[in-house]
Amino acid sequence: MFVIGLVIFFGPVGGVWVLAAFTVLTQYELYALLEKADFAPQKRLGCFLGLFIILGAWYLPAYSKIHFMDAGEDIFTIAIMIVSLSVLIKPDFSDNRSRIMSTLFGLLLVPFMLHFYVLLVYHFNKIGLPDTGLLLTLWIVAVAKFTDVGGLLIGSIVGKHKLAAAISPGKTWEGAIGGITTAAIIGTLLAFFFGKYFTIPQGFTPLYAGIMAIPIAIIAIASDLIESFIKRKAHVKDSGSLIPGIGGAFDLMDSLLLTAPCAFLIIKYTLL
Repeated sequence: MFVIGLVIFFGPVGGVWVLAAFTVLTQYELYALLEKADFAPQKRLGCFLGLFIILGAWYLPAYSKIHFMDAGEDIFTIAIMIVSLSVLIKPDFSDNRSRIMSTLFGLLLVPFMLHFYVLLVYHFNKIGLPDTGLLLTLWIVAVAKFTDVGGLLIGSIVGKHKLAAAISPGKTWEGAIGGITTAAIIGTLLAFFFGKYFTIPQGFTPLYAGIMAIPIAIIAIASDLIESFIKRKAHVKDSGSLIPGIGGAFDLMDSLLLTAPCAFLIIKYTLL
């Protein structure tokens, strides 16, 4: 409720700061998992740069002449330079490779992927439709998370054929199909509701939303499997214990990582 209150009260800016907070928590948990898998990421530096990427994608275009589409790439480039140069401060010839690569992997998988939500919100805020960007982001999140819900329910009832037994034994092809179908239904219904009561892009019809939800749901499943792979490598069940009944922030955000750029690119080339 506190998180929802922040977004409602502060609007897009509140949403960006909420995303920034979850980005840092998710990235920290990812680095902890990588440590258990015998890597040596620079947790504090990586999380600081992750915060820099999310907030910079919002504030840098607002206070400079840089185009908002380029902000994330420019900031990520700076982050790569900083991480690379950091090995000169305290050289360790037996460890520098894993320090650099694991730190950059965390920056790429979490803040760089999630900054596409910021770009989406920023675009509509810039053209005078601040609520529209938040609604589309909410729609993407709902599609991704209902893929999880549908997959779990359908898979537990009729699931027989393993989807990726070596990574996540509980996931089945039947569950995946059920999750994708659920996502398409929810995506269609939300688009109908949004179109009736809020300002949304003209082409964002229920039919468009239902079709668009399918590739996003497929990517959400793949994004979830990536976290499962990392957790299996680290020999843990959950990434943390921040959220009762779910696990850590990474467990909450896993399906939202790759869906951010996927949804943004679809919207960019079909609606914007």
